[in-house]
Amino acid sequence: MQNILAQNCSNLLDLERHFVENLGITALRPEAKLLLILSEAGSLTIKQAISLSGLSYRGFYLLLNRLLAQGLIEINDDDDDRRVRKMSLSRRIL
Repeated sequence: MQNILAQNCSNLLDLERHFVENLGITALRPEAKLLLILSEAGSLTIKQAISLSGLSYRGFYLLLNRLLAQGLIEINDDDDDRRVRKMSLSRRIL
């Protein structure tokens, strides 16, 4: 089951890339895109997530706050570097 979910996430992200590169439009809402990216990656630093989201700094933090309020993601300090914050899917949706 997990392999099927991972493959579907990958397919959706490939579709998103195709739409952006070839048509100049997005196929996924920013919320869905970020959740799919986190599903594939496991966890990302905030800086990595901002870069992959394609959103502005302000737009990303508005999205981040919505996902946190809905309990869909978690943010924790990095074990190796306390200056770095990492985000991941919450246990609620795993």
